[in-house]
Amino acid sequence: MKPPPVFAWITGETTNIGDSLLRRPYVAALSQIGPTELWVRRASADFLTGLDVPAGVRVTHSFLGWYARLLKSALSRRTVLALNAGEVRVRPAIAGLMFALGVGVSLVRLRGGIAVWLGGTVPASDRTELLAPYRWVARRTALQVWREAGPSVRIVPGEVAPDWAFATGSLRSDWAGEASRTSIAFVVRGDRDYPSAEWLSWARRLIATRSMLPIAVVQVEADRDVARRLANDLGGEVLNWDPGVSHAAQEKLVRELYQRCLIVIGDRLHGLVLGATEGAIPLGWVEASRGKIAAHFDAAGLEFVGKFEGKKFEDAPDLSAEDLTQLAQVTAAGIDANRVQLAELTVRLAQVANHVSSQNQNSAALV
Repeated sequence: MKPPPVFAWITGETTNIGDSLLRRPYVAALSQIGPTELWVRRASADFLTGLDVPAGVRVTHSFLGWYARLLKSALSRRTVLALNAGEVRVRPAIAGLMFALGVGVSLVRLRGGIAVWLGGTVPASDRTELLAPYRWVARRTALQVWREAGPSVRIVPGEVAPDWAFATGSLRSDWAGEASRTSIAFVVRGDRDYPSAEWLSWARRLIATRSMLPIAVVQVEADRDVARRLANDLGGEVLNWDPGVSHAAQEKLVRELYQRCLIVIGDRLHGLVLGATEGAIPLGWVEASRGKIAAHFDAAGLEFVGKFEGKKFEDAPDLSAEDLTQLAQVTAAGIDANRVQLAELTVRLAQVANHVSSQNQNSAALV
């Protein structure tokens, strides 16, 4: 019995290590089904290091070549089509892509194959006239799970599970204890308003709670300037992303830092996820943030992370040493639960694919 071929749309921003690491577990799960081909668009070699493509998986930058092979496979045998994890924005070009993939899904289904869409999200948009192909594709998937319960679920109601990035990181048994965590990290977006004086005062008080060393982290190239400014204002250091450093190498540096951090604060979603998966307390308490942190961490069962996201910091509470100990325990339990849930999702994906293979075998026996 031959396993079904898998054609996966896997694209992301090449300037953001979060965009490669969040898709890595998804690619690994898909590659266990059968021969896999990824369409990665303009992904750089540095981005692909963060994706850690398994041996034997084919990578192509050409959509037309990938799409032609998908259609040929769909017309000749049962095939699996996987839609992208992460954000799928509502734009004319993406709507056109979704229409083309909808055609692909229809052909895949004709031969008894399936489409899956796991760990995706469609951000809110006022371009409602573009949503039809998104809904068309989502409704025709055999397994579809969103990574947050907001706008995506309003497009097509479905299951919600943690972001794939929660499956990454160190084993909990390898995490350092609180006493060894002497730093506090800040991973703040450079494309929004700079934090207010009230926020900076709150951050300084939190730093003083455990006499922690503040370190501003660059996980997205565009955040370099704000990281330098923030480190200067907080009397700390910068973990920069130097030119020529690959996604994998930068992720390694960031994880090594987070293993020494008690807290990670910011509005970069995957900066907080990275911190949490290395045992640091994630706090999305940044004034300029717009709800993305709460939406995704609520789906992961860690509601405290987005509790003061986007709020005025004259109302934000100071956290005592006892508060931090409790939040560290909640974080650890949450990461354990998320990893179990994502492992179960991986098993479900394999079961759906095995069902495809079984159907293929049964059909062949009837011929």
